[in-house]
Amino acid sequence: MSDLTQPHDRLFKALMSHPETAGALLSEYLPEEISALLAPLPPQFVEGSFPPLCQ
Repeated sequence: MSDLTQPHDRLFKALMSHPETAGALLSEYLPEEISALLAPLPPQFVEGSFPPLCQ
């Protein structure tokens, strides 16, 4: 995934590569009923690739 060609993909990966930034973004932009379920600590980075939830 190091060869991201879409600018928004590169921006998203750059922002989500930092746990504190990712946690803040998720907390601020997810609906309140979902963000309330998040742990108070920053998320942990997980190596790998995951299939899309929908296409």
